[in-house]
Amino acid sequence: MVTRSKPTAAAAPAAPPTPPPASARAIACRKLVLRQALKAAGVSALPVLGADLFINAKLLVGTVDEINRAYGLSPAQIAALPPAQRTQVD
Repeated sequence: MVTRSKPTAAAAPAAPPTPPPASARAIACRKLVLRQALKAAGVSALPVLGADLFINAKLLVGTVDEINRAYGLSPAQIAALPPAQRTQVD
């Protein structure tokens, strides 16, 4: 006589760790990036050859400058960073 054991319930998968709550500054910067991305998408729809390149470049530079200001980074501080970190911030 062979006895069978009852099947055990499978363990529930572990929930992924929740990220830390974003700061108000990070949320504001994300909204800024979204707004600038929408502007860039609108400009890209213009049928003028090459116009989007110049306008998108200006939008990108302005966005990076605003984010740097939001986090209190001056151009001198960015220049003092090691090259690997400077490319992440610049």
